Amino acid sequence: MEERIGQVRAGDVVRVLDYGAGTGLASIELTKACHERGVVPRLAERGATFELHLVDLPGGWFAQGYQLLRDVPWTRFHALREPGGGPFRPLREVLGGRQVDAVVANMVFHLLAEKVMRRAATSIAEVLRPGGLLTFSAPDLADRQADSVLFHDANRLVRGRWLAALDTADPASLAPVLREAVASVRQSLRADAQRRADRRILPTPMHSEAVAAALTPFFVGGIERRTYELLAEECLLTALVPANQQEYFAEITDRPLREAVIRHLMLDLVLPELMRGPAGTAHGVNVEWKLGRFTRRPD
Repeated sequence: MEERIGQVRAGDVVRVLDYGAGTGLASIELTKACHERGVVPRLAERGATFELHLVDLPGGWFAQGYQLLRDVPWTRFHALREPGGGPFRPLREVLGGRQVDAVVANMVFHLLAEKVMRRAATSIAEVLRPGGLLTFSAPDLADRQADSVLFHDANRLVRGRWLAALDTADPASLAPVLREAVASVRQSLRADAQRRADRRILPTPMHSEAVAAALTPFFVGGIERRTYELLAEECLLTALVPANQQEYFAEITDRPLREAVIRHLMLDLVLPELMRGPAGTAHGVNVEWKLGRFTRRPD
């Protein structure tokens, strides 16, 4: 950003795109940094302006981001598809043909299957100016070091335990909360519930090399690893996020029962197992994040 400010001329618009903005966490941090560094007044001194464009699918999380940031004068909000559904809109259409100077993708790329990631890379490249910067963070990309886990490994283990309970030949051996939940499941809903779960969290995590391969035709850069401790209670709270639990454990339609199952499996089985392993800490687990920094190739 500092380099770009030094290059602007009167009439220029410096644009940043928050791709998959969700609740606006990345944009909130960027807004704080803009205030701290006086970005907007410094641009104004040069006769330039700043715009922060947030794009995502319409939904509850993006609606929350809108509520948090709608009064910031330089924010602009765009839906990647119409509220009623329909095909995804390419970014060049979403932005009306305007180019951006930088793209931030926070907690997004690990949610995309390989084919979707390739489409996303192409769409981002179409709106990012040559020499522009793409940065991303993703906590659930394979591979990982032996002394860490991925962000959703605990959730995958919880779901695996739940599916094993559903398929057990001896329901009497299950904990009472699991017996109750298994008895409540309508078998006719299982296939649809599994599809919903697989959309929420990829059963097999995307590999960081696949992300890099999708970006390589348009970008030059690299991906680094960092490890952060995730507390046990944070693992549980992530699984209990309403939008997550409703989609990831859709077989259980009663929310209190669903939450009781998640608490039992996470606290009594999965977290103790992970914390005994090489990724375990005294209070949780070490999670490996992938951080990417790429520059748009010249056309």
